[in-house]
Amino acid sequence: MKRRVYIIIGVVLYAAFSSYQFYKADYSDQGIMEHVIHREGYSLSLQQQNIPIELWIQPEWIAFGKDERKEPNVILLEQHGTKIILSDVWNRGNDIYFSFTTSYDLGYKGGQFLANFLANDNGTFTSGTGEIVLTDKSGQRIPTGQYGEGPNSDFSFGVNPKDQALIGEGIKVQYSGFYFYHYQKL
Repeated sequence: MKRRVYIIIGVVLYAAFSSYQFYKADYSDQGIMEHVIHREGYSLSLQQQNIPIELWIQPEWIAFGKDERKEPNVILLEQHGTKIILSDVWNRGNDIYFSFTTSYDLGYKGGQFLANFLANDNGTFTSGTGEIVLTDKSGQRIPTGQYGEGPNSDFSFGVNPKDQALIGEGIKVQYSGFYFYHYQKL
């Protein structure tokens, strides 16, 4: 009798795990995005290039202390099925580094999203050509230090120590590197 119960539990766990893997591969936002960008069962069309976005970073989210790290994980923008999240702010001593992640709310049958890469028809990708412009509360431009993109549509930038006094009251981020896409299930 005990053996039969263990077999039933094993079968149920295997079925649950298999169902989850199927869901993850085809119906999760990550699975849908993979199918869409590789055009596996979906059409993908570029609607607009160099979509400008504006983000405001509050001073309490900034790591001003040396070696200080903050993980605000705050959504700064929701647009076209895309969320841009300030995920990490790290004072590395040589700069304060701001990292942003993107997450998606993708529909199985179709929808839209922003990405900072150009999806070419042959299945390859080209990095975006956008520019990051930083300004303080009064509109004074702040030089951008190190800059990075990826994975996915994540991006990051640094502010050098000599410019950190300019971000004491927060920082406005203008970024023009996103592409606006529409996709449809075939």
